Amino acid sequence: MTLFEEGVMKSMSSVSQDLADVVLQDADEQPQRLGELWAGTPAVLVFVRHFG
Repeated sequence: MTLFEEGVMKSMSSVSQDLADVVLQDADEQPQRLGELWAGTPAVLVFVRHFG
């Protein structure tokens, strides 16, 4: 299956809309709305688990 098959892109768009209003802390512990990160350009969201 490729990302361009019918339904996949629509599903990804739905997820990005759901995540747009989520607010997390940035590296400076300031609140950052996720939707602001990809408002003008595409973005990659990566979660890193801290061990230790």
